[in-house]
Amino acid sequence: MLNRTKHKKFVHTLKNNTCIGIDLDGVVIDHTRQFFLACKKRGFIFKPWQVNTNVLGRFLPLNIYMAVKSDVYEKRRPHALRMPGSLQTVRLLAKHIHVASVQKQEESEKRLWTWLRKHKFLTCLNRRQFHIFRTRAQKLRFLKKLKPQVFIDDGLDVLKGLPHATRPILFDPVGAYKHIKVSHGMVVAKSWREIRKLLMS
Repeated sequence: MLNRTKHKKFVHTLKNNTCIGIDLDGVVIDHTRQFFLACKKRGFIFKPWQVNTNVLGRFLPLNIYMAVKSDVYEKRRPHALRMPGSLQTVRLLAKHIHVASVQKQEESEKRLWTWLRKHKFLTCLNRRQFHIFRTRAQKLRFLKKLKPQVFIDDGLDVLKGLPHATRPILFDPVGAYKHIKVSHGMVVAKSWREIRKLLMS
């Protein structure tokens, strides 16, 4: 569901000062299979949309939900895949991009840098374009100061907290948006190809 409001672009012209914000986990990094496997290990068999960050908590007891998240973002991170088309798009838009990501533990952040290096994102973005936070509140405070024209995230809670001037794009390749309430004016993109159409067509 790419709600483009009759193909109206979010960024009409990519000027030198255009700022495009992106999240990492669930947007650039595909954890879908790792969530599925971590849940299966604990006796829960889900469809891909059910392991989406916006709905998984509905289907698991809190203690298991927290254990699954820790398992995926820490132990299983090296096995996570790159979202199809993400690297190509980041390369095209590199000078406009700022990454904002929450990594709650120092060890998680170390694994993240290893993953980014392995998947070649550090060949097109420099470290000054990455902003890593320990809490969601810190991330949102930063975004309110940065004021990107758009921000791409897989989490509704982050997108709802963006500054008014920032247009939210919900990245949702598994169709979880059909089972949640998407705020008015929020665009849902199911792929990086759709994001390119939004930003570059």
